[in-house]
Amino acid sequence: MTQNQMAVLHVNGRAGKGLENTVSVRDLPAFSVDEPERLGGTNTGPNPLEYFLGALSACTSIMTSYVAKEQNFNYEGLEYDASGTLDPRGFRGVEDVQTYFQSVELNIVVETGEDEEALERLKEAVEKRCPLYNLLKDAGVEVNSNWSIAAPTVRKEKLQGEALWNRLITEIPSTGTELQTSTGLWFTVSTNNGYLYVDKATNNQPSSKLSMQRPISKSDFIFVNSYYDRWKNKEAGIRHEVSSKSQNTAYIFALIEKYM
Repeated sequence: MTQNQMAVLHVNGRAGKGLENTVSVRDLPAFSVDEPERLGGTNTGPNPLEYFLGALSACTSIMTSYVAKEQNFNYEGLEYDASGTLDPRGFRGVEDVQTYFQSVELNIVVETGEDEEALERLKEAVEKRCPLYNLLKDAGVEVNSNWSIAAPTVRKEKLQGEALWNRLITEIPSTGTELQTSTGLWFTVSTNNGYLYVDKATNNQPSSKLSMQRPISKSDFIFVNSYYDRWKNKEAGIRHEVSSKSQNTAYIFALIEKYM
């Protein structure tokens, strides 16, 4: 009788200063696992449970790609966010308190022209086959998985954001130029290898308080751009909402103001 060949995955790493760990996988660059300062770490990287949420989200996206091909489901893009709720008393050693997530919410937004019925078939197949989704379910974690189709206006905003991003990458010099945020702080923006970078200003004051150069990715720019019109129209709470998800909000809004 022939046995199925099992796959074996492997990582290695080492403990660093404090709670920081450096982990290596295959021949990829090593990555840092840490805790925020409020939990005794040095905030050099996400913590293990944050990595898990990211892995769950990416695993869902990867399985979506596989299943979509099998089902002839056409889509242009996929965005996700995930959050997990746990009782911290568990890992502090309190008896009879679950140490891992009690519930996880996963939101998937698919850019597609397919209908809701096709999306539901895709969702069911993906969840049946996603290893990390099933790891949670088998552990008794309540998983709330919400899939939706991006509205046409959302897809239009993304295309507009991509076009503006490409313009910025072309027009902003690698040596940098200085711009001002809506709160009056100056900052330097430059380009390098397909990224935007922001840093404190050197020629104008008052300058932003950036302590080091910070990258802005294309996905971050497009995400913040989708909020711009609502912020411009002074919709209540929008600045706080988008700022809680992107630390580059003020700089991206300034870029849009200048180059749109």
